[in-house]
Amino acid sequence: MSVHRHAKDKGFSFGALLRSPLGFVLMTIAALGATILTYLHLHHIPREYLLIGALLAVCVGVHGFAHGGRGSHGPDHRDEN
Repeated sequence: MSVHRHAKDKGFSFGALLRSPLGFVLMTIAALGATILTYLHLHHIPREYLLIGALLAVCVGVHGFAHGGRGSHGPDHRDEN
């Protein structure tokens, strides 16, 4: 019995994991866990930290959407000679 391998298979990719259904489930569980922990320990956290944390979360989200799935911080010049 032969093993079928694709030429594009490069091994484990963290980005591919995050875009998979399993990655979606793991991110959802992590977000729910963070929300529950924040709610349960809210009396320990000053309100200003929550505002700063929310602002940083929005910035990270906007930064991710701004890349449009490219995953890099600039144009890729490796193809130029």
